[in-house]
Amino acid sequence: MNSLEQAEDLKAFERRLTEYIHCLQPATGRWRMLLIVVSVCTATGAWNWLIDPETQKTGKLILKPRPHVQ
Repeated sequence: MNSLEQAEDLKAFERRLTEYIHCLQPATGRWRMLLIVVSVCTATGAWNWLIDPETQKTGKLILKPRPHVQ
């Protein structure tokens, strides 16, 4: 293969790869959205667990919050 054939082959590969990636974008967007929703739900549940008074009373937290100073 000479360099001209290699360049053409590389250009064809790049076009095909770009076309394939373009077709995947809608599915990728849906997975990204699902990941964001699951992450927000997990963070919200963890925060609610950490600030729950019942959890704080039992002392089963790894990190205990500081007592409120007034």
